[in-house]
Amino acid sequence: MTGKIHQFDWREGGGYQMSLFYHGHINHEGKTTNIEDRFITKLLTLKPAEEIVMSVRFDSDHPQFKGDMILKIYFVSKAGGTEVRFYFEHIPVGIRPEDNETGTQQSLEKLALYVEQGKISMCDNNDEINEQDSDGSANAFQWK
Repeated sequence: MTGKIHQFDWREGGGYQMSLFYHGHINHEGKTTNIEDRFITKLLTLKPAEEIVMSVRFDSDHPQFKGDMILKIYFVSKAGGTEVRFYFEHIPVGIRPEDNETGTQQSLEKLALYVEQGKISMCDNNDEINEQDSDGSANAFQWK
């Protein structure tokens, strides 16, 4: 899949709109179109390095994808790193729990790889996260 962010406002009350596009020979019916899952999030709680709570609404005409799913993400300090925990509430009936779990696990694995490659660092005052290229120079993503 490939992702595209359409809108981005990273603050409480803000959110983002994003599409995920299916590629290749996948026989899949997307939630928005045959190849696209588009969704809109609203950031309900944003405590950098602690907690993110957001509502997620799929852009779909299919009744099985209607409603606001709640995603809660917690960051827990552990010896040698940070544990990231995801909790979901009100998952639409059209999303199989095992598919949601697999997708979440894949996202966490990619995040871990990304962090381990040194592309994300957190400032001392915990109010900003910068994406960095492998040479340490800042890239486009900032969280304030």
